[in-house]
Amino acid sequence: LEKNFMFDLINKLFIFHWDKIVADSEYTQKEIVDKYHLDKIKITKIYAGLDNKFQVKPKKQELIKQYNLENNKVLLFLGGLKYRKNIAFLIRLMALLKNNHLKLLICGSGDLRNKLESLSIRLGLADKVIFTGFVKEADKVDFYNLADIFLFPSIKEGFGMPAIEAAACGVPAIVS
Repeated sequence: LEKNFMFDLINKLFIFHWDKIVADSEYTQKEIVDKYHLDKIKITKIYAGLDNKFQVKPKKQELIKQYNLENNKVLLFLGGLKYRKNIAFLIRLMALLKNNHLKLLICGSGDLRNKLESLSIRLGLADKVIFTGFVKEADKVDFYNLADIFLFPSIKEGFGMPAIEAAACGVPAIVS
């Protein structure tokens, strides 16, 4: 559950009047019960499915050229650039890895982009950490298929669909 004043206010005002609540994981169900002191019987878990578009495909040469990924191993993060996604950890990790043929592709948008870009520049990683910006749903499969490893170091995550999407594209995922 995101920390958002309006979202919390609306939930606090109305959640007790709802007949049923749907959660996408046991974790999210527990979080709702703990935060709003609801009986867990009021919450139904419906696990997310995966679109069959997520599959192994050849790497798109246009993207390899666009992001200068030729002859490199690609580490990929795809998601919102939010604090809880722990992306700064990935950038600091890149500073420790002494491999000249390794690139970190950070796909997503959010309030932290400027801070994350500044961190990568400050650590001397401007050529190793690439920010693509927002990736449209229709283009996600192409980005997953660019990756050699998908990284998802979230501090807190309800379900973590990107890790499952990456795995469906044949990309091993390292998650927390």
